Amino acid sequence: MLGEDRFAFISDRDKAFIVAFNREMTRCGYSFGNHIGSGYCWGRYLLIYIRVGVKSKKVFAHIYIREESIVLCLFLNDIDRHRTYIENSPRTFERCLLGNTPAASTVITTKMGFAASARPTPSRTG
Repeated sequence: MLGEDRFAFISDRDKAFIVAFNREMTRCGYSFGNHIGSGYCWGRYLLIYIRVGVKSKKVFAHIYIREESIVLCLFLNDIDRHRTYIENSPRTFERCLLGNTPAASTVITTKMGFAASARPTPSRTG
């Protein structure tokens, strides 16, 4: 899908991140429904990930595709419950979520309303 002409402006690195992230989300039971919509004021395009096979259409992640970069937005209700997964995620995602990399800006929103943008930096050991 990212091979379409309308996505030619997306860097190869960002395309690779989107493909890898999508593969992992699919493995975990989430999908963007093969629909890349308008990003409205946040970017040119938007992927919205929801849980497959459930009535509730609660959003779990967005990827905003902007002219110069992508932004990954995760909605986690209990971030401590996800700690092990994040700390053991593939290096591409771990660097995005925990480190300082240009692969993607990250926004993590928890049930408490906390939002950390541009790559949160918790320690890997604690």
